[in-house]
Amino acid sequence: MCHTGTSMVPLIDGEEHHFFCVGVYNGLAVLMDRETRSYWNHITGECVHGPLKGEKMEMLLLGQMTAGQALDQWPDLQLACQSNPRSAGSYSSP
Repeated sequence: MCHTGTSMVPLIDGEEHHFFCVGVYNGLAVLMDRETRSYWNHITGECVHGPLKGEKMEMLLLGQMTAGQALDQWPDLQLACQSNPRSAGSYSSP
């Protein structure tokens, strides 16, 4: 499974869209927007199927920082965090 981070502006023709993961294809997450039920590539931000096919979200520069650093820079930021995070060492290998 891909562990790439991306950041896009969820506006299509000036309207905000809301996305969720509907599955995995070739190791990549497939996103769907709630408004049109179109499928989106989570790496490129391009709509690959549905009424918005061919549309593309604006990509943002994604920096690497801690949650604390992000909150220092953007005090109104809302973060989604696990209540029980695991370290890399807690996973077993096959």
